[in-house]
Amino acid sequence: MIYFSPGSHISRFISFLALVGEYPTSSLDLLGSQRELSRLIDKLSVKQLIRNTATGDSIERRILLIRGKGASRTVRLSTFALPLLDWLGIRDSYISRFGAGSLSGNQLHIERNHRVAETAAMLLRAGIECRPWMLPELQLSERKLITDHTMAFFARDIKQIIVESLNKTKFARYTAALFMPECCLPIYNTRNSAMKWYGEGEGKVREDLTHVARANSACSTVDSAILLGRTYDVALATIQSTSCDRQGLSRFDRIYPRIFYVPFGDFGVRQLALFQVPSWREQLLSFFFDDDVRSYNKGAFEYDAAVDGRYVLSFLDGDIARLMRFRDAIRTYQVKSEVLCYSEQAPFLQEYLPVSVRLNPIDIGMAEEELGVKARDLLERS
Repeated sequence: MIYFSPGSHISRFISFLALVGEYPTSSLDLLGSQRELSRLIDKLSVKQLIRNTATGDSIERRILLIRGKGASRTVRLSTFALPLLDWLGIRDSYISRFGAGSLSGNQLHIERNHRVAETAAMLLRAGIECRPWMLPELQLSERKLITDHTMAFFARDIKQIIVESLNKTKFARYTAALFMPECCLPIYNTRNSAMKWYGEGEGKVREDLTHVARANSACSTVDSAILLGRTYDVALATIQSTSCDRQGLSRFDRIYPRIFYVPFGDFGVRQLALFQVPSWREQLLSFFFDDDVRSYNKGAFEYDAAVDGRYVLSFLDGDIARLMRFRDAIRTYQVKSEVLCYSEQAPFLQEYLPVSVRLNPIDIGMAEEELGVKARDLLERS
């Protein structure tokens, strides 16, 4: 017998699957202990007697379904899991998003669901709320601040309130959007592949998100994005694919001039948590550089400070678009340069930047302490 109680391992996992529909077994490490989760999935994929400790109700059903092989292997809720969603009070939310029947077996649909699910895992572990039943409703009728803190809305929910442009954006690849009082950031999950933007779909996404952000926050324009990926090898491949594009059609900063790369895993979760602090990038620049050495974007190229004859770029925000322009500039101007970064970013920067660029790696704990922030894992509290 399995006991189902608020905050238990099974209730948290079922609640998460109700949010995302299905999840790739290859990314269980994003949710916690891969061994424990694999054991739970195996147990729930066969018939089990499950008792609700709060009500005394029980069911004996197969709760989970496992489909596919390899990287496409996915775990889903079976239709017999609906009573458990009643226990959690989220059955209606699940059915409104995924229906009461089986999910599609189309490989493209599965891949899309996996991108969204991994995004949700990173957001919740960083303490950023993205569960629709915990969020206010987005609206377009008037300009109204819906929140005084950071939260995320899934792309599918945003698209539903912009019906007139749905056909133009339904194939856009953003998975969610981060809403803060002062700005909005679309989130893309490129997983294991280099990210490329083709066509006008992503440009329309930027326009639509600007419209939504203006109605729900103090944001005036959407000009930046967050890019999730498995490792920094993905970031390097993304930059290199851009460098090979002579016409600039797939240049990854063509739509968004600033793109903050966040890798999967514990470090990426801590990095993502910093986005909850208003003006956090400016706060860190003020902390690490004296006012008289700051560039304030007035230099001949993009850098943050000039210290002892060296032009310094802060890569603490993971902005790979700005990093690419910085490398091009220091090659053109032939100047001494330095990059302030986290220790986890250093190997990637060593591979990408010229050997003449000096790296100044720090522990991300310094940034967390200065900003007074720590990732608050919502998966542990669901």
